[in-house]
Amino acid sequence: MNVLLLAGNKTDVISGLKKAFSENRFSKVTYLNIARLNLITKGTKTYVKDSGLNIDDYDAVYMRVKLSFAPFVEPLMDELADKSIYTQIKRGSYYINSNEPLQLITLSQAGVKLAKTAIVADPRQINSMVDNFSYPVIFKSFKGLEKTQAIVLESKKQLSSQIDSLRSKVNCVVVREFIDAPLQQCAVIGDNVFCIERRMTDNGLQELSKGRFVKLSREEKKTVINAAQVCGCDIATVKMAKGHVTEVIPDIKFKVFNKKFSEDFYSLVAENFAKKIGEKK
Repeated sequence: MNVLLLAGNKTDVISGLKKAFSENRFSKVTYLNIARLNLITKGTKTYVKDSGLNIDDYDAVYMRVKLSFAPFVEPLMDELADKSIYTQIKRGSYYINSNEPLQLITLSQAGVKLAKTAIVADPRQINSMVDNFSYPVIFKSFKGLEKTQAIVLESKKQLSSQIDSLRSKVNCVVVREFIDAPLQQCAVIGDNVFCIERRMTDNGLQELSKGRFVKLSREEKKTVINAAQVCGCDIATVKMAKGHVTEVIPDIKFKVFNKKFSEDFYSLVAENFAKKIGEKK
């Protein structure tokens, strides 16, 4: 089995993954900076190009590329999928996960439990909804895909005032009820789920490294895995509070989770890749 590690700069995480893949029956493990990769279209065919690299030599590609690369990564994902090359992130997922409102709608449509949320293009529409929320709420505004503001508002008066005070042009506003509960940050690798609970302190949300291990119920584990899969990820971080999913990120904090648990998360990734490649053959 051969795997290509596609990322930005070579980091300790990429080095850890490269070592784990090499130790888990992968005969060829190659790191490539995504900046060196090109997509060339000729007629009806598209070719994945890099000097000296033949993408057809690989059974799988591990993608660790920033979500802002979505306009380039998505056409690449199409090519990899057409060649039956496994990736831990499915085609279309970069678009979903780089767009927070789209991710929330995608999760909701799939039946994933979320806190009560309103998503509008015109912020003034929120004024007719202020009585429908339980407070506090989280208010976020977006210009394009860029989040321009994120703030907790304690009352409907504050929410109305926030809407009235908007000065810059925004394309989208998200208002979501705030769940006053510890945040459960879960690392998903295939069917494996590991959870660190982070509590609120006087200085804000507890750092991940200072959180504590918690064992999820069977139903909570099912919710976490389903949320990752709905967002097209076999490997992901899923954040949750009181059984409500708040965010899915197509990456995990390897260093923190390696220290918190007695597992080698790099090896778990390599083992999951080997399993998925085997299922394809």
